[in-house]
Amino acid sequence: VLFRSINLAKQADGLIDANLGQIQGLTDFGWSEYNSLQVKVTKRVSQNLNFLANWTYSHAMDNGPAPFDLGHINSDYPQNAYDLNAEIASSDFDVRHSFNFSGLYHLPVGRGQKFFGNWGRPEELMLGGWQLNGILGMRTGTPVNVTTASGIVACPGMRPNLVGDPTISKGERTLAEYFNTKAFVAPTGGECIPGDTSRNILTGPGYVNADISLFKDFAITESAKLQTRFEFFNATNTPHFSNPNADLATSTTFGSITRTYGNMRIIQVAAKFIF
Repeated sequence: VLFRSINLAKQADGLIDANLGQIQGLTDFGWSEYNSLQVKVTKRVSQNLNFLANWTYSHAMDNGPAPFDLGHINSDYPQNAYDLNAEIASSDFDVRHSFNFSGLYHLPVGRGQKFFGNWGRPEELMLGGWQLNGILGMRTGTPVNVTTASGIVACPGMRPNLVGDPTISKGERTLAEYFNTKAFVAPTGGECIPGDTSRNILTGPGYVNADISLFKDFAITESAKLQTRFEFFNATNTPHFSNPNADLATSTTFGSITRTYGNMRIIQVAAKFIF
């Protein structure tokens, strides 16, 4: 594993020498573990309906991102490159619960269906043969790593001291205060002093998204048809919030969520010629 260590010369215990800068090393000190319970339910096509649903309960743990110099993504460079056991925590990509559902339903209306099976060509052309499709995805949030000053090049992975409960109940969270910022204080004695807060101690917002589409085939000949599609991405127009700012040095936005990701509702009309 190739990693860029913090500037050891500026740590409180002065591990090497003040004249040395950043050190790169190729080691096998990386460690990770993943455990999961996976459940899948499938309904094959019958009575115009088929679907697939799956749920995963999992926990991914490691002693840092792989390679370690990817720590800039979640500001989780090691506080002390000689003590990676202190970095063991939930992985940056850890998602405890993940649920996905996809399915399609041929509406039971029109020729060969339960309702209005004797429709003539005009009625069938407009109202028969519709297919409803949907994809629903839901998952819990990913870890949030609290740092004292992630922008300091010499020691970006330093974490604060924990002096209280950092969590806020789900009903009391706001975008301005997603976690209890008063639970963290910066260690005294210098900017590169490691704190006792665990890595990735918090969890960010979850994710819920639903895509829905409505299809209809118009027969042109026995072997050719035109398929029209009405597609709704993020059909409920649900905002997807990014993780909160967890850099103690940015006091004005520390603990708040200032960004979203993904798209707002998108409606798309398309046609597909099948032959």
